[in-house]
This record gives sequence, C-alpha cells and structure tokens, in this order.
Amino acid sequence: MVVGSTKKKTFRITNCGKNSLNFSFDTRLLQQIGMSIDPSKPPKQFAPNSSMQFTVVFTTRKNAKHKKVKHIVPIHLSYGPSYTIEFVANLTIPELSMSTDTVEFNKVCVGTRKIIRVRFENKKEVP
Repeated sequence: MVVGSTKKKTFRITNCGKNSLNFSFDTRLLQQIGMSIDPSKPPKQFAPNSSMQFTVVFTTRKNAKHKKVKHIVPIHLSYGPSYTIEFVANLTIPELSMSTDTVEFNKVCVGTRKIIRVRFENKKEVP
C-alpha cells in the first residue's frame, strides 16, 4: 500500500451457529489506527446461517513509516467468545531507478537526431 493513500477491502462474516448473535467492533480503536468499517454497527440480532458484508477503509498518513503494519481488531460477541481480525498492510512508496545516471549525447550535427535508450525500473511492490 502506498504511504498517504486509501485502500478498501471487503470481507464477509457468517453466523454458522444455530442461535442469533449480537456482536460489535471497537470503533474508537479503528479510528485511532486510521480505519473505518461500514456498516459500523451490525444488526442487533444476527440470524443463524446469515451473512453480512463489511467494507474496511484504511487511510495512511503521508508521514507514516515505510514498514509492514498489523492491526488486530477484536470482535466482541455478547454471551460468547471473543474473536479477532488481523489487518496487515505493507506501507511503502514507489521507487524509480534509471539504467544510467547521465544521458550524454556528445556531438550531434545540426539537422540530425541521435537516440539514446534509457531504462526506468520500479523495484518496489507497488505500481
């Protein structure tokens, strides 16, 4: 993920049990780490064998360090165990390198042209 950008990911939670559930996310924790989730509040009663789709938006700061970050977000089930979702992002910036440091044309006659090929390469994980 490019530093200073925003990325969206979608995931689905399914109630595989035989009883309705009630669960929540810690939205304050999400805001502190630059994330938001939509919908932020799941329905009061999550019916058995039903699924719900969530979209997470992660916005990084322009001055964020270039590194791999992990954020563990707890899911609190009422009257049940707790679960966690781990969000992982590799924060980086594109890096362009050239095959040569200088482009030297030397002598070129008036009215003619000279072609020099230069190769640009991005060695990072992001376009």
